Amino acid sequence: EVTVPHRNEKILMLEASFVESHTGTGLVMSVPAHAPFDYQALVDFKKDQPLGSELQLIKPISIIETEGYGEIPAKEAVEKLGVKDQNDPKLEQATEEIYGKEFYGGVLKQNTEQFAGKKVSEAKDSIKEWLAKEKYSDILLELTNTPVRCRCGAECVVKILTNQWFLNYGDKTWKEKAIKCLDGMSVLPQEIRPEFNYVIGWLHERACARQHGLGTKLPWDKEWIVESLSDSVIYMAYYILAKFVNAGKISDDNLSKEFFDYVFLGYGSLGKVSEITKISKETVDEIKNEFSYFYPVDSRHSGRDLVPNHLTFFVLNHVAIFPENNWPQQIVVNGSVLMDGKKMSKSTGNYINPGQIFTGENEFLSKGYVPGVARFFIMQAHYRSVLDFSDEALQASEKGFYRLMEAVHVLKGLEASSTSSFSIQEWIDSCYAAMNDDFNSPILIAQLFEAV
Repeated sequence: EVTVPHRNEKILMLEASFVESHTGTGLVMSVPAHAPFDYQALVDFKKDQPLGSELQLIKPISIIETEGYGEIPAKEAVEKLGVKDQNDPKLEQATEEIYGKEFYGGVLKQNTEQFAGKKVSEAKDSIKEWLAKEKYSDILLELTNTPVRCRCGAECVVKILTNQWFLNYGDKTWKEKAIKCLDGMSVLPQEIRPEFNYVIGWLHERACARQHGLGTKLPWDKEWIVESLSDSVIYMAYYILAKFVNAGKISDDNLSKEFFDYVFLGYGSLGKVSEITKISKETVDEIKNEFSYFYPVDSRHSGRDLVPNHLTFFVLNHVAIFPENNWPQQIVVNGSVLMDGKKMSKSTGNYINPGQIFTGENEFLSKGYVPGVARFFIMQAHYRSVLDFSDEALQASEKGFYRLMEAVHVLKGLEASSTSSFSIQEWIDSCYAAMNDDFNSPILIAQLFEAV
């Protein structure tokens, strides 16, 4: 038995296969009315208890009311999916479904006392603050992506750094601006959008500096280096400056606060910035015009595994720095890329650089392929699907690509007829429809082959 601090009540501890004993205290609160894993663990546990025992009398306590669910949402989800035991993979699906609906649409019931009537999304931080204020809780720091190992194989441990710098992603006003930006953005595929809202909801303070490795010195504390996920999410703004740096037109000595305020935010005057930075008016004006031309970011493409970090930070950092007219316009979440059916990884050598596709200088390829073939190969897979690079797949794409190119060459030499059994306009419409249907490039390519 253990005692619940805020209620001063003793409760039983039961075993569950999904709890990792080496994480935190090794104990987790059980909410079987709303957590499918907890509900199924309770069901499994009762199966091994004799009838009439005290443990058979344990019943889930419902604390959240959500439209579309009854008194015990976890029970409904588990039975709906036909979950067999607490090791059933379908519990992940049940959890994702319930947590998402309860977090955004759930309201706390009367038995939650002073928090009754509040939405779950709003009450979460209030409850945490109350527990901390009343000293009913404490904080344990741990790695979220354990185990992390160094190259020698040893497992890394967490070290608490003093005077650490953080970005306060928990700021309510900042979150609201990020949600506003998301609401005005295109997110593809559409079903990914709730994931961004969910991540923004739970994000809080995140370290933005470290003391070792490569990186930019923190301007106000030179002992620290800017952590990569804190500045790389706005590096598309630096792309615009890069050519001027590479050409020697500007350098670190020139790039003052006034320079960035003028180029990125439109503050100040051309003459004053030129005077302060010692950069000619013509160059400052050219950089400003270049930035105004390329910003805002029209479309950011990346993998689904980066939604909880890089892509969400991309939104948050842009709304924190740039005015609303320069907020991002679109995020596209791609499927993963494989190499011969395995995950691409530098550590295993299972990867290929874009340039190697064209030169063939890679052990996986028998020869190089022209850029047109590489593009055609990529377009044959939907952007949401897994793209598996292999020499055989590229060879097949090469044959298809040249077949289409040959058809284009033949068509150019044909004379138009006044009649045709093939409806050109319907075909054109079907091609546009495919691309308008979530950029369905595989269907478009099928339409092209149908025509030839």
